[in-house]
Amino acid sequence: MNTLVLERGITIVVDGGCLNNQLPTSERHMYGSFAVFVNGKRSETVTYQNEKHASTFKWECDDPFWLESLPDVPPSNNVAEMEMFCSAISYLHELSDRTQPEIVDKTKVRILTDSALVVGYLTDSWKVKSPHLKLHVELASKGYLKLKWMTDIRHVDNGWVKSILGH
Repeated sequence: MNTLVLERGITIVVDGGCLNNQLPTSERHMYGSFAVFVNGKRSETVTYQNEKHASTFKWECDDPFWLESLPDVPPSNNVAEMEMFCSAISYLHELSDRTQPEIVDKTKVRILTDSALVVGYLTDSWKVKSPHLKLHVELASKGYLKLKWMTDIRHVDNGWVKSILGH
């Protein structure tokens, strides 16, 4: 799926990751970003990165939808993927608040991620086995279900995501 065509509407490509997963949590480094496309053209890119040795993201913007609710958990690829997905959902909530309701009602939104875990948790009813991910998944699910947009989530090829986001 390296030649994915971006459709009309809003497309968000989201990815998160963690460096040094094999090291103690104090040595891990989470990062992530999402790119927003409107009718196939990039309109915005949001990037988050934590400081080395920190165990949670140091956010560059206020994210009232979910940031205050998340526990301080050990950094990992899965946590970074879920946190970036939650950020994209928060972005969509903020966008819908400043968009005319009739446009929201008619606009299709696609969220594309290379994380089978995120897609599985939110669309395929995968069981959350990791205790430190339960709240992340719960918040992501609630935020996703409350969206006013017609939204779907799709799993896409990692190489394609990397070509868009650079990681």
